[in-house]
Amino acid sequence: ALVGAAPGIQTTTPSGAPGSSPGIIVRGFGSFSLSSGPLYVVDGAIYDGGFSNINPDDIETITVLKDASTTALFGSKGANGVIMITTKNGKGKLTVDVESFAGIRSPLKKVKMANSDEYVRYSNAAFINDFPQGRFSANQPYNTDWFDEITRTGSYTQNNISISGSSENVKYFFSVGNYEEKGILNGSDYGRTTIRNNNEFKISEKVKLSQNFSVSTIK
Repeated sequence: ALVGAAPGIQTTTPSGAPGSSPGIIVRGFGSFSLSSGPLYVVDGAIYDGGFSNINPDDIETITVLKDASTTALFGSKGANGVIMITTKNGKGKLTVDVESFAGIRSPLKKVKMANSDEYVRYSNAAFINDFPQGRFSANQPYNTDWFDEITRTGSYTQNNISISGSSENVKYFFSVGNYEEKGILNGSDYGRTTIRNNNEFKISEKVKLSQNFSVSTIK
């Protein structure tokens, strides 16, 4: 979706590991040694976490700035472009939203592994000049399929709950989100819990006070 937000945006596919984020290039590669990633600004504040620490369900809009005139406000930090993210605020009457889903992941195609007898036969044939008697014994006591041992059926769950609303003088939004994923490779687990609270108070006709608070934990 970001590729269509502005011309010239490039994205690189994430590794597929749990919690990985796509690489985003807004203004091309300016250096071989320094980062070419854009500057992230969330609700007007510079943010170093990229997309990985933000609950997607909390995002209201995403704007991409790439022209020098629009990124000048951020100085040298905006040299690689700026991605501005606005999170949700309260609107209308009290609303409670609950979202929950789950899914599984599995390898698209499994690698066919040689069994112990096949491995010994091929290895001994390959090293026949160096080991005429055979490098490995033909009677192997174990026959382990290591591809099956290190992989599993992955799973992921996403649970979100948010409360929002507004009155004449107050707008409020509060959300809690949890994402848990077990990768296809054993041991590649990822978990993210986010809490966000956005409030706006109308002090007078000319004065408004806005408060944005967010916490995220990753394991």
